[in-house]
Amino acid sequence: MGRPTIKDIAKQAGVSSAAVSFALNNRPGISDATRERILRTAKEAGWVPNSVAIALSGSKAGAVGLIIARPESAYSNERFFFEFIVGLQRSLTEANLDLVFHTATNLDEELSMYRRWMAQGRVDGVVVIDPRVDDPRPDLLRKLGMPGVFVGAKHKDFGAVLADDAAMMTAIVDHLQVQGAKRLGYVAGNFALLHTQTRFAALRNRGKELGIDVVVAEDVDVSEASSYEAVEKLLTSKDAPDALVFDNEILALGGVQAVHRHHLAVGEDVLMVSCEDSDVCRVLNPPITAVRKSARLLGEHAGTVLSELLNKDECRVIVEENPRLEERESTMRSTILV
Repeated sequence: MGRPTIKDIAKQAGVSSAAVSFALNNRPGISDATRERILRTAKEAGWVPNSVAIALSGSKAGAVGLIIARPESAYSNERFFFEFIVGLQRSLTEANLDLVFHTATNLDEELSMYRRWMAQGRVDGVVVIDPRVDDPRPDLLRKLGMPGVFVGAKHKDFGAVLADDAAMMTAIVDHLQVQGAKRLGYVAGNFALLHTQTRFAALRNRGKELGIDVVVAEDVDVSEASSYEAVEKLLTSKDAPDALVFDNEILALGGVQAVHRHHLAVGEDVLMVSCEDSDVCRVLNPPITAVRKSARLLGEHAGTVLSELLNKDECRVIVEENPRLEERESTMRSTILV
């Protein structure tokens, strides 16, 4: 059976084609009961609006989309995403735009969702997070004609919100070097992500300049258990690190447990830094040194850039201010090693 038409829906619902048009376009002229019956019939028939017709009519959805394409364990406990969405929603509300939010377990599901949104006319543009090496999303969005803003990468024809991950990691290495660190272990998330590779390259390069070895535990699931296992391997290796850098506070929490398992003292035997700050870092004993930055402001900027792109057709780029390293006891040795 081919794609259902308005006439098909009208026949199944027992109404006129005009009534179906009123219901699907949210126009007055029919009762609430009739509208509900038509919408239910359309949904059961698998009807979606023709994207070409939407484009020709010039109609807009008045909404933008955001997809988090990660396993649930990789974001459900991380404060960053909550703060980011709150900030994004705030700026979109000021621009009279709604947020359509979905999760996906992998990149293929995310790409399929973009195609579906375009076919249904659900969103006017999208906010894209977690830029990747050889990222297929810019080409797909261009092909679909869907405006977007990338958080963490700059691509032609799209807006961008950028942070200097390299500068952040350089500051971390400098701090750890002052505290006497000789060998750093980096507990990273998905190594296919652009920011992960940027961070590791910065750690390695600055470490080389300062005579500090850097090893990486890559492709670690963003969970306490996965980080625990990764740190276990690092601590039992031939050249165990005396300092650990984690992509976020959840990974740091798993790392603390592994360090304690080896009867080592955080802040004395092993220094620890998290690239994301939260209450978790502040309440641990000892408190964890962390990078303080505003995920909420990042979300606000993403919404601002996208709304300007939709309203003015301007591909603006916002560069975030360098974050501050909040130094706490986890990197404050009582006696600096020489």
